[in-house]
Amino acid sequence: MLFLQRVRLLSGLIILSLCYTSGWGNNYYAKNYTTARFKSDIRQSFFSIVFQEVAFEYQSGELGVEFLYQKDCSLDVPFAALVIQPTCANATGTISIDKQGNVEYSLDGIKWQEENVFQLLDPDDYFLYVRDVNDEACFNISPTPVTINPSPGFPDSPIASTFIQPTCDNPTGTIVFATQPGVEYSVNGTNWQASNVFSGLSPGSYTLRVRSTTDNSCVTAGATQTINTVPDAPSVPTAGPPVQPTCSTPTGTISFNTQSGVEYSVNGTNWQASNVFSGL
Repeated sequence: MLFLQRVRLLSGLIILSLCYTSGWGNNYYAKNYTTARFKSDIRQSFFSIVFQEVAFEYQSGELGVEFLYQKDCSLDVPFAALVIQPTCANATGTISIDKQGNVEYSLDGIKWQEENVFQLLDPDDYFLYVRDVNDEACFNISPTPVTINPSPGFPDSPIASTFIQPTCDNPTGTIVFATQPGVEYSVNGTNWQASNVFSGLSPGSYTLRVRSTTDNSCVTAGATQTINTVPDAPSVPTAGPPVQPTCSTPTGTISFNTQSGVEYSVNGTNWQASNVFSGL
């Protein structure tokens, strides 16, 4: 029995997976999911020679077609042994067809090769073909295509939602990333984590990075943030001679010797910018 495997319009190859039975429909479905319609005179000519010719060409009006039939041979149905999808680092895919003996391989039924690996494939659907190297009419096609997906997109540029500098009480800093779905985070490009919070950071410069959890070549770098050095503790406070209460002024005054970048307190609870405490 002969099975219809492909129909080629004069403008290009159309892939089918239909088998010839007792009738012929008015439509067929093409690889690009469009349809074309046969005229009745072409169908009639098809019926008259279908079992006599392995391949023939027919021209009628504007529609030219070439039918190619598969012999009833014993080649295994091809399947993909390995599919490598595109990544951010490599925008093309790879399909490895499972090897068979004494065959050649194709992804379109036109271009054939001895090697079973097809690289540099653009995103698309690909049917897998094998055929006997000694008999072009003896071939087989996968029943469904293998899909090469589009390259995944890069994550958005990362930003810090919270930034905490070291203090005398806590000598390390903290960077909190604004969260994104489907990413992991890093502040050095080497160590990655699911949490968006990086604490215990020593003073230094940190470049924010995010990468896809499904494709670690999809990395986006953001701004560089600086964790400052731990601030110096103020000098031990000193004061001039206090002003003691008198009969006319029943309260005293303490004046701190001034320091830069500090505030002052005489009870550890209430703090002020002025170094003078009166009414004591």
